[in-house]
Amino acid sequence: MRHFICLPLLALLLLAGCNRNAAESAAPTTDAPAPAAAPARDAAGALMRYACDGDTEVAILEGERARVFLPEGRNITLSKVAGSQPPVFTGADLYFAIGDNGAYLTQGDRTNELTCRPQ
Repeated sequence: MRHFICLPLLALLLLAGCNRNAAESAAPTTDAPAPAAAPARDAAGALMRYACDGDTEVAILEGERARVFLPEGRNITLSKVAGSQPPVFTGADLYFAIGDNGAYLTQGDRTNELTCRPQ
């Protein structure tokens, strides 16, 4: 008669052990990959800077924007043309294009082209 009492007790213990292992395997792990690092910025918040002819500078900013620093002290913000590859930024009759062979800043009518180099 003792064997009949032990068998149900043994079955309950086995089921309890199986359920505990299932719960442990379903628990979230802490080995999740780290979030991607934000792009590096310089002290002024620029992701990339270009020095252009004529004492002009262009800073690529976060949020698909660029800022042109003209020699007379004016700053002009440009917006990236959606889907442009390589990146092209326009605004206030200026056009800044980054290509495989360098970067160029021109007026909207493609006159007064300035060659720009990464800093």
